[in-house]
Amino acid sequence: MRLLIDVSANLFGKIKIFIENGKYHSISDFFSAAAENQFMLEKTSSEELNAPAQVSDFAGKDKNSVIIDKNELPIPRKDRIKVVEIPPVERLLYPGTKSEEELFLWGQINRIFPLKVGLRVLANLLAETNTPYIKFEEFSTKASKFAQEFRATLEKNKHITGKKDSFEIGLPQKTEKSVMRYKNQFLGYLRKDNIIEGGLGRLKFANLILNENKDVLIGITEPGLDFCILENPILDKNSYDNGSFSSPEKEFYLKHITSLVPYEVRAFIDVLKLIKADVVKPDPQNKELKKIWPKDWSDAVINTQRNGLISRLAELGLIEKIKDGVKVEYKMTDSGVNFINKFFKEKGG
Repeated sequence: MRLLIDVSANLFGKIKIFIENGKYHSISDFFSAAAENQFMLEKTSSEELNAPAQVSDFAGKDKNSVIIDKNELPIPRKDRIKVVEIPPVERLLYPGTKSEEELFLWGQINRIFPLKVGLRVLANLLAETNTPYIKFEEFSTKASKFAQEFRATLEKNKHITGKKDSFEIGLPQKTEKSVMRYKNQFLGYLRKDNIIEGGLGRLKFANLILNENKDVLIGITEPGLDFCILENPILDKNSYDNGSFSSPEKEFYLKHITSLVPYEVRAFIDVLKLIKADVVKPDPQNKELKKIWPKDWSDAVINTQRNGLISRLAELGLIEKIKDGVKVEYKMTDSGVNFINKFFKEKGG
């Protein structure tokens, strides 16, 4: 079906940059992806909570205040935090899926650092209450507010230092849609059928449940807490020279998904295998992934999923992007080679 739409010259120019950088095949592909992403956002916002919880004051503080200074998110004391069970598999499987191997992390979760920020806020809240669970709405409000402020700090730092690293990607801007996207995609929500959505739950760093009053609660799991308290170069050292994660954090994440999140590992391997086979450009990768990923996925969805994976792989230092003008190729790093070799060795392949 053909549609005729009007867009401003400024917007058209921005879309062209995305296409030239290999993010999308064409203008049609861009608008298809935009529409599908918006459908996902509208769907998640309508399902966000079974029964929206009221935001209550926390420890006597104003409900809209951030529990930590806007530029500081301390490592909480582990002995003050009660962990909860990892979400059972049946609360992650969608209707019609039979195993975790059929699942995917949504491609709009294009960074892991925003999850780390959310975990830090959650852990600090839990440390103050000394309870295993707190109301999700209370947590997501405070986490989003802190993430907004921290994004502004990162953008200011970039402006001052001239650094080009986009550490702020994934953290919300000060708009309602941006905050909703951060809450739904990174922090999570509980569907009406009790299935957990969002990065924290689907990566098993947190668990969401309903209490007897139908309030949605969230707690941190043991791997979530262990990842949370690892020292982070940006949050804890104000260091922006070596990426958003330390070597111990990267190593922890990879070990965690290898043992507990099979679909994230499978997706990583899908892309790394292509790069190893010298399929290093976006379009050829999309073509190959279409053969092995769900048959009902459109080209736009495959591109969104691949882009999210590429961003997470780069953030973890498993690949690097090599740009030549408007073209981009991907190269596996030594860490990426070690990861994929270790994976196949453990699988006996």
